[in-house]
Amino acid sequence: MLTAVCAAVLAPAPCAANISVSGELTQLFRAESGQVISGEVKLVNSGDTVLDTRLYLTDYMYHADGTNIYGEPGKSERSSAGWMTLQSELVAVPPKSTMAVPFSIRVPDGVAVGSHWCLIMVEQVDQSPPGAAPKDAAATQPTGPAIGIVARVRYGIQVIVDVGQGAANVDILDAGLSRDAEGTYVLHLDVKNTGEVRLVPTMKVWAYDAQGQNIGAFEGSKVGLVPGSSARFRTPLKGIVPGEYAVLIVFESSEGSWGVQYDLKLQ
Repeated sequence: MLTAVCAAVLAPAPCAANISVSGELTQLFRAESGQVISGEVKLVNSGDTVLDTRLYLTDYMYHADGTNIYGEPGKSERSSAGWMTLQSELVAVPPKSTMAVPFSIRVPDGVAVGSHWCLIMVEQVDQSPPGAAPKDAAATQPTGPAIGIVARVRYGIQVIVDVGQGAANVDILDAGLSRDAEGTYVLHLDVKNTGEVRLVPTMKVWAYDAQGQNIGAFEGSKVGLVPGSSARFRTPLKGIVPGEYAVLIVFESSEGSWGVQYDLKLQ
């Protein structure tokens, strides 16, 4: 989810080995009240030394303005953090190996229908003493000052539990038009999930000229939205020239479709 690299100022230093996560960063489960289910996170150490790794839970919410909120676990209305138990919160991953860290989810009785979620954060423990230079920095730059910067990788695995059959709905918050670096018009809409279940809609656009003729169909962003979250969807209108158009915009998902129509004046 979050990726970092390592670098050195004045003296190039070898990039330290980092833990990575194997598999999808979104794990989906379907369960009923009172059910216990299980999963796992696979940690990969491609380096030559043992790497200590910390796992912990956070709540998570995101919005169309780019805001990402990593909240205290279990505090959000639809958080599943309180249902989850990690088998280990600190593990030592052997070199050249993959380690599976199991977790369990116990769905409480009487929970609201729809999607519930949290993040399992995976963070490599920095084993260097405070203020220490990166390994081999001295060998790389035997004379003169050198500043070593080592940045670790952090991953967030979103664990989503769907309980029962919740309602699906979205609201359009805002719409706008811009041009990309190549001059192509780009239609963008901010969409909020106002339902009870996670959606993964795809933005599709049909454009019509002043005579009502369909002059093109365009497919844009496909973004996952948990209840209460919002995101900016974008669709490049490649090939459209300046003029006046009516556009039909549809957000299609397996749970339903939602449409809106706008008049566009492209100059």
